Amino acid sequence: MEISGKLIKILQEVRGESQRGPWVRGGFVIETDGEYPRQVAFTTFGEDRLAMVAGIPLNSPVIVTFTPESREYQERWYTDLRCSRIQTYIPGQMPPQATGYAWPAAAPQQAPVAPVAPAAAPQQPMAPAAPAAPAQQPDFASPLKPDEQIRAAKKAVPFCEKCELSRPIMQQVELLPQFIEATIVLLYWSMEDEVQTHDFVNRWYEQKVVLLPCVDGDNLRLRQYTGEQSMVMGEQFGIGEPVGAEFTELDKVDLIIVPGVAFDRKGNRMGRGRGFYDRLLKSTPNAYKVGVGFDFQLVESVPVEPFDVAMDRVIIGGDGESQVTIIGESPMTI
Repeated sequence: MEISGKLIKILQEVRGESQRGPWVRGGFVIETDGEYPRQVAFTTFGEDRLAMVAGIPLNSPVIVTFTPESREYQERWYTDLRCSRIQTYIPGQMPPQATGYAWPAAAPQQAPVAPVAPAAAPQQPMAPAAPAAPAQQPDFASPLKPDEQIRAAKKAVPFCEKCELSRPIMQQVELLPQFIEATIVLLYWSMEDEVQTHDFVNRWYEQKVVLLPCVDGDNLRLRQYTGEQSMVMGEQFGIGEPVGAEFTELDKVDLIIVPGVAFDRKGNRMGRGRGFYDRLLKSTPNAYKVGVGFDFQLVESVPVEPFDVAMDRVIIGGDGESQVTIIGESPMTI
């Protein structure tokens, strides 16, 4: 859901500790547009979202993407509006779209579907993707570290453009033989600065067993995605996480789609520094590992540590001249 207005107050943050580790919660209030404005309060979870709100001056026009969540306490119901994104825009212009991108239909799957996933109707052939606009490239002569440059480059690309750049990347994932044959796929519920996966997850969870990671302290636990109604906001980073039983048969995961801060042409990956995926990838020995990123995330060389796990394929998108670059067993640009 989306709503627009002006930011009028930033609420005090609250920090605490749970079984999953430390958490932080904040919030803000907007005054809605229109003839009869209303004041609406939103909740934010995670350091990234708190910093995102803190960087917006008061009285700025904003558009908020949020999920309402209601709960019962002592026979009374309370509703919390959880913000997943807030972005400024220029009055008089169309506010930025935050609902993702339209996903084209894909070719029918030939591999059998796992019994635990409900069957779905065959898909239609996939429509060709529109050419993506060139993304901003980092300047590696800059005094900033490469990871800092890449984070700056990601911030410089509007969210709606990231959605468009994500579309051909995820289309190429669909065409991988390893994805077509996979029964159990580990995806991720994307943050604003990552290759966007929400539509992709919703597109495939009825045809394959789709797992999503849940942060538990310094580790990732896997749970099956069964629809957005089963998602709750994670306590550490404010990322949506599915509820339900933990998936523990890690050797049965067929394919993993992995985000990253940077990749190189040898398949090496730079993460956010916590080692979540490195620990997880070592526990999934049979999974085919596919890294996804934008063109400004492809660097000459990624520093490699003994515990790092390289990708089998890397799919990079966003170059205006050649839309998608695939690095791996059969390196190619299409």
